[in-house]
Amino acid sequence: MVIGITGSIASGKSLVTNYLLNKNYKIIDSDKISHDVLLLKEVKEKLIDNFSLKIITNNEIDRKKLGSIIFNDKEKKELLQSIVFPYILNEINNQ
Repeated sequence: MVIGITGSIASGKSLVTNYLLNKNYKIIDSDKISHDVLLLKEVKEKLIDNFSLKIITNNEIDRKKLGSIIFNDKEKKELLQSIVFPYILNEINNQ
């Protein structure tokens, strides 16, 4: 059985996740995976190619800067998703 946990900020996702971890359930944290994907050299290069060096701080993807670019731009948001989602889904499937 697969159960997805979603919700807004401070809705209890972490509380439920920790409960399940304590009960020895396997947890796949897509939020953590999405953060880890941004550390991959290949992803970083693709994002720089498409969004410029403006998204880099201390040689890493700056999520806030990237977010400010895509927040009100549907096409750029879809571009970002087309770059990172395959890596995220691949890792989810691997886990």
